[in-house]
Amino acid sequence: TSKLAFAFNLFDETGEDAIEQVNLARLLTAFLTALMACTGAAEQMSMEEMGSAVHKCAVLTTLTIFSDLGVDDDEMISFDDFGSWYNQTGYTQVPWLELLDLSKWPLPPDYQ
Repeated sequence: TSKLAFAFNLFDETGEDAIEQVNLARLLTAFLTALMACTGAAEQMSMEEMGSAVHKCAVLTTLTIFSDLGVDDDEMISFDDFGSWYNQTGYTQVPWLELLDLSKWPLPPDYQ
């Protein structure tokens, strides 16, 4: 989606239309933190527990993406690489990324 591409580019520090493993983990951490803040789970966890859970999920997801793509830890992936991974298997592993696409949200017909 365009929102994910925009966020991906925010973490592209080199301007090469690709990001390193650490920056992908940061992107996923930012998104997961926002999701957690909007759920009831955030109220039932300490800040440390929530931070740890988000960090673990972001790191494990990042490692999975790089592994599935056959990319070494010190290499970068492009948005196209990420999109290919997501369309092939990623959507089953990280379905929460779909929340970036507001057209998939069940909004009332009169919502503007």
